Amino acid sequence: MFFVYWTVLEYKTGKSIGKKILNLQVTSLSEEKPTFKGILLCNFGKSFLLPLDVIIGWILTNEKRQRIFNKIGDTIVIKIKESENDLGAKYLKD
Repeated sequence: MFFVYWTVLEYKTGKSIGKKILNLQVTSLSEEKPTFKGILLCNFGKSFLLPLDVIIGWILTNEKRQRIFNKIGDTIVIKIKESENDLGAKYLKD
């Protein structure tokens, strides 16, 4: 069930509800929308093999701090900055 939830939301929007709260987003290594295959691979590891994925990821980590299945799927989780418009901007009607 989580596998389907994460796959659908992260492919359509790049974010699950938890990622949205923490201002995180899944993207490809070229900072474009990730492929469906990449999202499937990333979420397969997270859904079914998370302990193994995390332990091996700690041992074989890289400078991008990707989990193993993120590396296989060419995806990365990035922190996004809040836009200036979200910080108290007021919209006035002409």
